[in-house]
Amino acid sequence: MPRLANLPVRSTSPFLDDLPDAELYFLDGRHWLLETHLDEVVALMRDFLGRRHAPPG
Repeated sequence: MPRLANLPVRSTSPFLDDLPDAELYFLDGRHWLLETHLDEVVALMRDFLGRRHAPPG
């Protein structure tokens, strides 16, 4: 079964129930996520922030 850190993936569903607009991504980086998947994390964060906090106009 896939895991998120030390939790099974199925344990994440309550977060999505409570935060319906949340976005959840599973990357197999564990403790060293930024060392192993930096480009992917940065792209996901920039995309999210660009859509959620775009300047007016």
